[in-house]
Amino acid sequence: MNAVDQYVHFKGLLETPTAKRYGYRKLMRNTYLEWGPDDTVFVRFHSTNIMRFWPDGKVRLDSGGWQTLTTRGRMNEFLPSGWRICQDRGVWYLRCPFGRVQEWGFQDGLIIGADGDVTGAADVVATKALRKAVRAYASAYMKELVAGRLHVSLGDCLCCRFGWDDHDHIQSHLEERYYVPSLIVRASQVVPTSEYERYRIHVLTQAEQPEDAQKGGELTEKITGQNDSLDGWVNSRLRKIVTKYCYKCLGLAR
Repeated sequence: MNAVDQYVHFKGLLETPTAKRYGYRKLMRNTYLEWGPDDTVFVRFHSTNIMRFWPDGKVRLDSGGWQTLTTRGRMNEFLPSGWRICQDRGVWYLRCPFGRVQEWGFQDGLIIGADGDVTGAADVVATKALRKAVRAYASAYMKELVAGRLHVSLGDCLCCRFGWDDHDHIQSHLEERYYVPSLIVRASQVVPTSEYERYRIHVLTQAEQPEDAQKGGELTEKITGQNDSLDGWVNSRLRKIVTKYCYKCLGLAR
Protein backbone atom coordinates (compact mmCIF):
# COMPACT_ATOMS: atom_id res chain seq x y z
CA MET A 1 0.00 0.00 0.00
CA ASN A 2 1.12 3.59 -0.51
CA ALA A 3 2.03 5.91 2.37
CA VAL A 4 -1.43 7.49 2.63
CA ASP A 5 -3.12 4.08 2.76
CA GLN A 6 -0.55 2.95 5.33
CA TYR A 7 -1.38 5.97 7.49
CA VAL A 8 -5.11 5.28 7.23
CA HIS A 9 -4.50 1.64 8.19
CA PHE A 10 -2.40 2.65 11.20
CA LYS A 11 -4.98 5.22 12.25
CA GLY A 12 -7.64 2.53 12.22
CA LEU A 13 -5.50 0.28 14.42
CA LEU A 14 -5.02 3.07 16.96
CA GLU A 15 -8.75 3.76 17.11
CA THR A 16 -9.59 0.26 18.36
CA PRO A 17 -10.78 0.03 22.00
CA THR A 18 -7.63 -1.82 23.11
CA ALA A 19 -5.30 0.75 21.55
CA LYS A 20 -7.27 3.61 23.08
CA ARG A 21 -7.10 1.98 26.47
CA TYR A 22 -3.32 1.43 26.48
CA GLY A 23 -2.26 4.29 24.23
CA TYR A 24 -0.50 2.07 21.73
CA ARG A 25 -0.96 -0.95 19.48
CA LYS A 26 1.56 -3.77 19.29
CA LEU A 27 2.57 -4.61 15.73
CA MET A 28 5.40 -7.12 16.17
CA ARG A 29 7.88 -8.15 18.83
CA ASN A 30 9.21 -4.98 20.53
CA THR A 31 7.41 -2.92 17.87
CA TYR A 32 4.52 -0.59 18.67
CA LEU A 33 2.24 1.92 17.00
CA GLU A 34 1.64 5.22 18.80
CA TRP A 35 0.12 8.62 18.14
CA GLY A 36 2.55 11.49 17.54
CA PRO A 37 2.05 15.26 17.47
CA ASP A 38 0.04 16.95 14.70
CA ASP A 39 -2.05 13.85 14.02
CA THR A 40 1.00 11.83 12.96
CA VAL A 41 1.69 8.17 13.76
CA PHE A 42 4.91 6.68 15.11
CA VAL A 43 6.25 3.16 14.66
CA ARG A 44 8.38 2.56 17.75
CA PHE A 45 10.99 -0.18 17.91
CA HIS A 46 12.22 -0.70 21.49
CA SER A 47 12.58 2.92 22.66
CA THR A 48 13.19 4.54 19.24
CA ASN A 49 10.54 6.03 16.97
CA ILE A 50 12.00 4.56 13.79
CA MET A 51 9.22 5.80 11.47
CA ARG A 52 6.80 8.71 11.46
CA PHE A 53 3.80 8.89 9.11
CA TRP A 54 1.92 12.07 8.19
CA PRO A 55 -1.67 12.12 6.90
CA ASP A 56 -0.53 13.48 3.51
CA GLY A 57 1.82 10.50 2.92
CA LYS A 58 5.14 11.91 4.14
CA VAL A 59 7.36 9.42 5.99
CA ARG A 60 10.39 10.09 8.20
CA LEU A 61 12.98 7.39 9.03
CA ASP A 62 15.23 7.34 12.09
CA SER A 63 17.33 4.42 13.38
CA GLY A 64 18.22 6.24 16.61
CA GLY A 65 21.84 5.29 15.95
CA TRP A 66 21.00 1.57 15.81
CA GLN A 67 21.61 0.68 12.19
CA THR A 68 21.18 -3.03 12.78
CA LEU A 69 19.70 -5.86 10.76
CA THR A 70 16.59 -5.93 12.95
CA THR A 71 16.00 -2.17 12.74
CA ARG A 72 16.32 -2.31 8.96
CA GLY A 73 13.91 -5.23 8.87
CA ARG A 74 11.29 -3.32 10.86
CA MET A 75 11.56 -0.32 8.55
CA ASN A 76 11.17 -2.51 5.48
CA GLU A 77 8.15 -4.17 7.06
CA PHE A 78 6.22 -0.89 7.22
CA LEU A 79 7.63 1.22 4.38
CA PRO A 80 5.17 2.06 1.56
CA SER A 81 5.05 -0.45 -1.29
CA GLY A 82 8.28 -0.71 -3.25
CA TRP A 83 10.50 1.36 -0.98
CA ARG A 84 13.32 -0.60 0.63
CA ILE A 85 16.28 -0.04 2.92
CA CYS A 86 19.22 -2.08 1.63
CA GLN A 87 22.78 -2.54 2.83
CA ASP A 88 25.92 -2.88 0.73
CA ARG A 89 29.38 -3.16 2.30
CA GLY A 90 28.19 -1.69 5.56
CA VAL A 91 26.36 1.29 4.01
CA TRP A 92 22.56 1.67 4.12
CA TYR A 93 20.66 2.84 1.04
CA LEU A 94 17.05 3.81 0.44
CA ARG A 95 15.82 2.47 -2.90
CA CYS A 96 12.75 3.69 -4.75
CA PRO A 97 9.84 1.72 -6.24
CA PHE A 98 9.41 3.56 -9.50
CA GLY A 99 11.02 1.14 -11.94
CA ARG A 100 14.21 3.15 -12.29
CA VAL A 101 17.60 2.63 -10.71
CA GLN A 102 17.74 5.27 -7.99
CA GLU A 103 18.98 5.14 -4.44
CA TRP A 104 19.94 7.51 -1.66
CA GLY A 105 22.40 7.13 1.20
CA PHE A 106 20.53 6.60 4.45
CA GLN A 107 20.93 8.75 7.52
CA ASP A 108 18.69 9.46 10.46
CA GLY A 109 16.04 12.06 9.68
CA LEU A 110 15.70 11.07 6.02
CA ILE A 111 12.24 11.96 4.67
CA ILE A 112 10.23 10.47 1.82
CA GLY A 113 7.92 13.26 0.69
CA ALA A 114 4.28 12.83 -0.26
CA ASP A 115 5.32 13.24 -3.90
CA GLY A 116 8.13 10.66 -3.62
CA ASP A 117 10.95 13.19 -3.33
CA VAL A 118 13.66 12.26 -0.84
CA THR A 119 15.31 14.84 1.43
CA GLY A 120 17.96 14.53 4.10
CA ALA A 121 19.91 11.75 2.36
CA ALA A 122 23.50 11.00 3.33
CA ASP A 123 26.60 11.59 1.23
CA VAL A 124 27.61 8.00 0.40
CA VAL A 125 31.23 8.91 -0.38
CA ALA A 126 31.56 10.67 2.98
CA THR A 127 29.91 7.73 4.76
CA LYS A 128 32.39 5.26 3.26
CA ALA A 129 35.30 7.54 4.19
CA LEU A 130 34.03 7.80 7.77
CA ARG A 131 33.76 4.02 8.07
CA LYS A 132 37.36 3.71 6.84
CA ALA A 133 38.49 6.32 9.39
CA VAL A 134 36.77 4.38 12.19
CA ARG A 135 38.53 1.14 11.25
CA ALA A 136 41.90 2.92 11.15
CA TYR A 137 41.21 4.53 14.52
CA ALA A 138 40.25 1.20 16.12
CA SER A 139 43.45 -0.46 14.86
CA ALA A 140 45.63 2.39 16.16
CA TYR A 141 43.68 2.38 19.44
CA MET A 142 44.44 -1.30 20.02
CA LYS A 143 48.17 -0.77 19.38
CA GLU A 144 48.20 1.89 22.09
CA LEU A 145 46.14 -0.28 24.43
CA VAL A 146 48.25 -3.43 24.06
CA ALA A 147 51.44 -1.36 24.41
CA GLY A 148 50.26 -0.32 27.88
CA ARG A 149 49.89 3.37 27.09
CA LEU A 150 46.20 3.64 28.01
CA HIS A 151 46.17 3.05 31.77
CA VAL A 152 43.68 5.23 33.63
CA SER A 153 46.59 6.70 35.60
CA LEU A 154 47.94 8.28 32.38
CA GLY A 155 44.92 10.47 31.65
CA ASP A 156 41.37 10.03 30.44
CA CYS A 157 38.36 11.62 28.72
CA LEU A 158 35.57 12.79 31.02
CA CYS A 159 33.00 12.58 28.22
CA CYS A 160 33.80 8.88 27.72
CA ARG A 161 33.80 8.23 31.45
CA PHE A 162 30.32 9.69 31.82
CA GLY A 163 28.93 7.82 28.81
CA TRP A 164 28.52 10.70 26.40
CA ASP A 165 27.79 8.67 23.23
CA ASP A 166 27.62 11.75 21.06
CA HIS A 167 28.44 12.00 17.33
CA ASP A 168 30.64 15.10 17.65
CA HIS A 169 32.42 13.69 20.69
CA ILE A 170 33.46 10.48 18.92
CA GLN A 171 34.23 12.40 15.73
CA SER A 172 36.70 14.51 17.71
CA HIS A 173 38.45 11.35 18.93
CA LEU A 174 38.93 10.25 15.33
CA GLU A 175 40.14 13.64 14.09
CA GLU A 176 42.52 14.23 17.01
CA ARG A 177 43.63 10.57 17.24
CA TYR A 178 42.73 10.76 20.89
CA TYR A 179 43.07 7.37 22.60
CA VAL A 180 41.83 7.01 26.18
CA PRO A 181 41.06 3.95 28.37
CA SER A 182 37.47 4.90 29.21
CA LEU A 183 36.46 4.74 25.53
CA ILE A 184 36.81 0.96 25.40
CA VAL A 185 35.30 0.65 28.88
CA ARG A 186 32.26 2.55 27.66
CA ALA A 187 32.22 0.54 24.42
CA SER A 188 32.04 -2.68 26.45
CA GLN A 189 28.92 -1.33 28.16
CA VAL A 190 27.18 -0.56 24.86
CA VAL A 191 28.36 -3.41 22.62
CA PRO A 192 27.73 -7.04 23.74
CA THR A 193 30.95 -8.15 25.45
CA SER A 194 31.95 -11.46 27.08
CA GLU A 195 33.22 -11.89 30.64
CA TYR A 196 36.73 -12.64 29.47
CA GLU A 197 36.74 -9.62 27.16
CA ARG A 198 35.70 -7.40 30.06
CA TYR A 199 38.47 -8.89 32.17
CA ARG A 200 40.99 -8.27 29.40
CA ILE A 201 39.88 -4.63 29.24
CA HIS A 202 40.40 -4.36 33.00
CA VAL A 203 43.91 -5.82 32.72
CA LEU A 204 44.92 -3.50 29.88
CA THR A 205 43.44 -0.28 31.30
CA GLN A 206 43.45 -0.93 35.04
CA ALA A 207 39.97 0.57 35.08
CA GLU A 208 37.48 -0.45 37.76
CA GLN A 209 36.65 -4.11 37.26
CA PRO A 210 32.97 -4.98 36.62
CA GLU A 211 31.57 -7.88 38.64
CA ASP A 212 31.22 -10.15 35.62
CA ALA A 213 34.85 -9.45 34.66
CA GLN A 214 35.90 -11.32 37.83
CA LYS A 215 34.51 -14.50 36.28
CA GLY A 216 36.64 -13.77 33.22
CA GLY A 217 39.68 -13.61 35.49
CA GLU A 218 38.79 -16.93 37.07
CA LEU A 219 38.45 -18.41 33.58
CA THR A 220 41.90 -17.12 32.69
CA GLU A 221 43.47 -18.88 35.65
CA LYS A 222 42.04 -22.20 34.45
CA ILE A 223 43.53 -21.84 30.97
CA THR A 224 47.13 -22.97 30.69
CA GLY A 225 49.53 -23.09 27.79
CA GLN A 226 47.39 -21.02 25.41
CA ASN A 227 47.16 -17.54 26.93
CA ASP A 228 49.14 -15.88 24.14
CA SER A 229 46.90 -17.18 21.39
CA LEU A 230 43.79 -16.49 23.47
CA ASP A 231 44.89 -12.93 24.20
CA GLY A 232 45.58 -12.37 20.51
CA TRP A 233 42.08 -13.51 19.64
CA VAL A 234 40.53 -11.37 22.37
CA ASN A 235 42.52 -8.32 21.26
CA SER A 236 41.00 -8.78 17.81
CA ARG A 237 37.57 -8.94 19.44
CA LEU A 238 38.29 -5.76 21.42
CA ARG A 239 39.18 -3.95 18.20
CA LYS A 240 35.78 -4.94 16.80
CA ILE A 241 34.08 -3.71 19.98
CA VAL A 242 35.70 -0.29 19.58
CA THR A 243 34.76 -0.26 15.89
CA LYS A 244 31.11 -1.16 16.53
CA TYR A 245 30.83 1.40 19.32
CA CYS A 246 32.16 4.18 17.07
CA TYR A 247 29.85 3.07 14.29
CA LYS A 248 26.90 3.26 16.68
CA CYS A 249 27.77 6.74 17.96
CA LEU A 250 28.37 8.04 14.43
CA GLY A 251 25.09 6.60 13.10
CA LEU A 252 26.71 3.99 10.86
CA ALA A 253 25.57 0.44 10.13
CA ARG A 254 27.39 -2.24 12.08
